[in-house]
This record gives sequence, structure tokens and C-alpha cells, in this order.
Amino acid sequence: MMDMRSAVEDALDQIIDPCSAGIGKPVGLVRMGLIKELDLAMEGDAVAVRLQLRVTSPCCMMGPSFTAQAKDRLMSLPGICSVEVTISPEIDWTPGHMAPSYRATLSGPRIGYPEA
Repeated sequence: MMDMRSAVEDALDQIIDPCSAGIGKPVGLVRMGLIKELDLAMEGDAVAVRLQLRVTSPCCMMGPSFTAQAKDRLMSLPGICSVEVTISPEIDWTPGHMAPSYRATLSGPRIGYPEA
């Protein structure tokens, strides 16, 4: 199951947050800290995935796109039988949810921001 969890996380991290791409520092959903809950359960010989995403702001309009992309990517993985994706109604994302390596990346120059 651990290999499947890694495969699921890798697939989710291929979905790029467009705001991060807009500043020239593209990052996927996992490293951006947008995965709130991820549950994998065996159903017969296959795995059912339940995923809850968070968005960074109440103004974020990417929820439906992230949901569709996650379903498509995860259903294409061998051994996945079902995928349920929801968006958290809570707006609880903070920069602390980002992977430390990505936070370090943001300390460098960004598109549209003057260099320090």
C-alpha cells in the first residue's frame, strides 16, 4: 500500500498550481500543501482513493480544475478502482503547509518581483 500511496502522491504533485507557475516557481499540489486528507483503502484487489483538497484563498477558482485533474490522473494509475475528490469548505491553508524545499525556492527571485 505504501508504493501505491507514493504513486498517488507523485501523480497529484504533477498537477501544477497556476499561481505558482505565474510567479515562475511552478509546484504541484502535494508540495504546495493543498492535500488536506488522503485515504487509500483496499476494495477487493484494487484501491479506492478518497482525497480532500484545500485551496489557498476563498477567491481561488481552481477547485473544479484540481478535482477533475486529480480524478483523471489517479484513475489512470494501475490498481485504482475509484477516486473521490472533495474540496474542503474550510480555508485553512497557510504557507506552513508548503514543503520546506518549496518555501526555500520562494526565497529566490520571482517573476514580477524585484530581486532583493
